[in-house]
Amino acid sequence: MIKFGELSDEQMAQKIQRALKLQEIEVVIERETTNNILSLFVSDEAHLPKAYDCFRVHLGFPPHFDIPPEMEQISRLPWGYVTKILMIIGTMIGGWLLYLESPEQLSVLFMSETDSGFLVEVMAGQWWRLWTPMFLHFGILHILFNMICFKDFGSLVEHQHGIKRYLALILIVGLVSNLGQYAVAGPQFGGFSGVLFGLLGLVWVYKVFNPLSEFSLPKSSVVMLLVWFFLCLVGVIPGIANTAHALGLSLGILAGMALGIHDRKNNAPLPLGPFLGYSMLSLSIAVLTYLIEGFKLDGRFYYLRFFQS
Repeated sequence: MIKFGELSDEQMAQKIQRALKLQEIEVVIERETTNNILSLFVSDEAHLPKAYDCFRVHLGFPPHFDIPPEMEQISRLPWGYVTKILMIIGTMIGGWLLYLESPEQLSVLFMSETDSGFLVEVMAGQWWRLWTPMFLHFGILHILFNMICFKDFGSLVEHQHGIKRYLALILIVGLVSNLGQYAVAGPQFGGFSGVLFGLLGLVWVYKVFNPLSEFSLPKSSVVMLLVWFFLCLVGVIPGIANTAHALGLSLGILAGMALGIHDRKNNAPLPLGPFLGYSMLSLSIAVLTYLIEGFKLDGRFYYLRFFQS
C-alpha cells in the first residue's frame, strides 16, 4: 500500500476515492486513531501519478503542471554548499525518526520535553532546541517534499545573496517560526516548512523591489504557494505547523522588501504602493493565522498556561 495523500475532510476523501474508482483505481482510506487524520492509499505504484494528480485537482490545483521557465532556471542552479549540509542533516534525522519506535526517542531535538514551564530546557542552556525542530520530519512524504523544495530555493538564495545573508535568514526565520509555533501549539512539531516559506517569500518579493534581479517566482507558483498556505491554515491539509508557516512567510516578505530596496541599482523612487501593500500583507498573514489557530484551539494557546494568573 502506497500513501498519496492526507486529509481531515471525510467527504473530500470519499470524493477522491469515487473519482479514482471511475478510472479503475482502487483507493483505501484509513483513519489514524491518534490524530483523526484520513490517509489515502493505492495498492499499485503504477497508479500513483494518477492518484496524486486527482488529489491535487480536488484541492484546487491544476491537473497538469508544466514547469514555468523561471522554475527551470532555478532548478538548473548548482546545489549550494550550505544547502547540501542542511539537507544531509535533515534527511539523516528524518530517516532516523522513521526507524524509531516513537519520536520521543529524539526528544532532545524538540523545543521542550516538559509542560512544567515555558522553554525550561532552553533557559537551562540547551539553546540548540531553538533551531533543531526544523530538522525533524515525520514520514517519507514530509521529508521528500521539504528537501526537494529546499534544494531549489535554498540553493537559489545561497547563490543570489551569499552565505552570510543566507545563514542569517535561516537562523532568524528558524528561530522566530519555531518560537511562534511552540507558543501557540506546544513542542510537538518539526520540519523545514517555516524556513521554506521564508525563502519563498524572499524570492517572491525581492524581484518586486529589485526589478533587475535575475530570478523570480512565476505567478502560478505564487498562487500555489498562497493556496497551499490557506488550505493548511483552514485544516483541509491536517497536522501542519501553521504558525511556523505564517511567521516564515511574513519574515520572508519583509526580508525580500528590505534586501530588494537595499540592492536596487538605480535611483528610481521607492514604489510606495507595493511597500505599503506587502507590509500590510506580511502583518495580515501573521495576525490572521494567530486568530484562526486561536479559533481552532478555542483560545487555549500553549503559552497561556504559563502566563495566566
